Amino acid sequence: MMQLDAIKYGIRKAIMPSLNLRNAMIKDSVVDANEQLLSTGVWGLVTLRYSEPLRDERGRDLTLRVMIGDFKPFHVSNTDLKGFIKKRQISLSMNGLTC
Repeated sequence: MMQLDAIKYGIRKAIMPSLNLRNAMIKDSVVDANEQLLSTGVWGLVTLRYSEPLRDERGRDLTLRVMIGDFKPFHVSNTDLKGFIKKRQISLSMNGLTC
């Protein structure tokens, strides 16, 4: 599962409890494409890349040396249940089955 930390210093930071990672950098394009990360934790596949950490004015690391470059969610937070049922019924009837 991945979550976003509060924006500090104008930096979005990801939390990945399953890897025990906090303060990993995350590309803005990943967040823009997966807005549910801003409100809930989401399970998915990530591509982790090495990246120099961002530092504050005192030279302290604000982020880990890890950046999330890509993210593919496992689940969709909003499901069109009526559409799913309709497609499932069509699939079953094409195979000679009924529900």
